Parts: sequence; C-alpha cells; structure tokens
Amino acid sequence: MSTDIRLSLPPPPYSVADHRTQQLKDCFASLVNEQFQIQRLFDTVAERLQTIPQIGSHHPLAEEWTTLRQLHRKTYRDSQEQASRCADFLSHFLEVVIPLTASDIPILEKQTLTKQFIEDVGRYRLEAQQCSEQFDNLKTRIESFRIKCGLQTARAPQGFWSKVKDFCVAIGQAIDRLLSHIVNLFRRSLRYVHVEIGERNTSGHLSMDIFFDEYSQLPEEYEMRPQGATAEIDAAARTLESKLGGFEDAWDAVRKSCDTLRTRLALADTVTGSLPYYESCLTNARRQYMALRECMTAYAQGRTPNF
Repeated sequence: MSTDIRLSLPPPPYSVADHRTQQLKDCFASLVNEQFQIQRLFDTVAERLQTIPQIGSHHPLAEEWTTLRQLHRKTYRDSQEQASRCADFLSHFLEVVIPLTASDIPILEKQTLTKQFIEDVGRYRLEAQQCSEQFDNLKTRIESFRIKCGLQTARAPQGFWSKVKDFCVAIGQAIDRLLSHIVNLFRRSLRYVHVEIGERNTSGHLSMDIFFDEYSQLPEEYEMRPQGATAEIDAAARTLESKLGGFEDAWDAVRKSCDTLRTRLALADTVTGSLPYYESCLTNARRQYMALRECMTAYAQGRTPNF
C-alpha cells in the first residue's frame, strides 16, 4: 500500500469518543489504577506477614508470598507486551485496510483482505486468553495462600471451641473458593451466544450475538469473608480478579467489533451497488478500532488512554 493512498484520506468526520468507546476507555483506565493498588497490597501483606508470630519473615509462607509478588510482576509485564502486539496489529487495520476504500481495486479483493484481517484476530484473541489465564492462575494461588495463612495462624494454642470455630471457618472458605470458581467458569461460558443462520458468503447468511448481563454478587453481609491479617490478602486477590475481568472485557470488545464488521460485510453482499455500503461499514468500524488501539497502546505504556 503506497503512502499516497494513506495521505489522500480526509480527516475522520467524527469524534472517537462516544458512549461505547468511553466505556472501553474507563475499562483500561481502571486497569492502570488497579495495578498501582495491587502493588501496594503486595507490599502491605508482606509487611503484615512479618508481624504474625506464627509466620515471621523467614517462614515458607513469607517466601511463597515473595514468589507470588514476582509472578505478578512478570504476568503484568507479559500482558503489556501482548497489548503492544495488539496495538501494532490494529495499526495494520487503520493504516492499510481502511485506506483501501480510497483505492480502485475491486470490492471482492477489498473484502478478501478485510476478512483475512478478521481471521487473524483469532490468533490475538488466543494470546489474550492465555494472558487472562495467567492472571486467573495467580488469583487462584493467592486464594490458596490466603487459606494456608489462615490455617497457620489458627494453630496457636487455644481452647477447644476456638479450634472448632476455626475449623469451620476453614471449611467455609474452601467451599466459598470452590463455588466462586464454578460460578466464574459458568459466567465466562455464558457471556454471549453467537448464532449464524444460512451458508457463509451468501445473501441468506445472518449472524448475530446475544449478550447476557453480568451476574450480580451477593451483598457483603452474606459473603464469607476472612478476618484479621488474611483479610488484606483476600482484598489483593479480589483486586486481581477485578483487573482480570477488565482485561477480558477489553479483548471481548475486539471480538464484538470483528463480529459486527463481519455481519455488515455479509449484509453488504445483498445490497445492489454495495461499494458505498462496504465503505460505510469500514468507516463505522474505524471509530471502535481507533479507540481500542489507543487503549492497548496506553496499557502497554502504563498510562491512561487519551482520546
């Protein structure tokens, strides 16, 4: 693609910021803020571990927490590198695919290139899913650490009924962890349902998505919350879970945008003189991709999106 084609494009006749892109921006802005909170929580928990008589600074649990903190740093750096690769990929769409609307090549060739771009998104979605699983694995390990820390502190000399109480609390925390994991798996599998009717690349093909609302959590008074020093560890795990959810939502926006573009291209095939409609589809998609590219670039650089 020559530079002349890119320079011949007029400025976008719209603002990048709208309701949907603002939600995307808020999602990535919260990820940056939560990263700073997570770092402080890791430091706070490390300090608290040193003050617990049953643990101290040289206990295996303290060493495990140090390992988890290092794992978090690596996971976050890996996610930033993934965001940088995604931003470069989206630049290909903005700088190559979109300018094709100003060229004179046949529309079928334009559609072929655009569909190839859509197929390539699957590879980046897979990498994003792997990154999400790394955060989920970290969250699970922190939850396990939290329970082990609670059991360790419960081994101090105490009365019979205190031991029974602590034992019941430990069982309750284990059940809570198992149920939370099952609910999270169920929630992820029912985020949306993709429906396709008819043969692809034909005029009778219809594609749609059915999205489900996010599930509501129980009020805090009904949740089983740890007490004492382990409460801060629990807060760190829940913060990581929130960060993971935001990261998943951002990559889900990529999938929804590509599905929307695929649907518009399929419908364009049914319209006589479909070139203007095809160009309109790319123009509408450009707003979402410009915002997403900025969000991914900002995340990779550790800053707030600016648009």
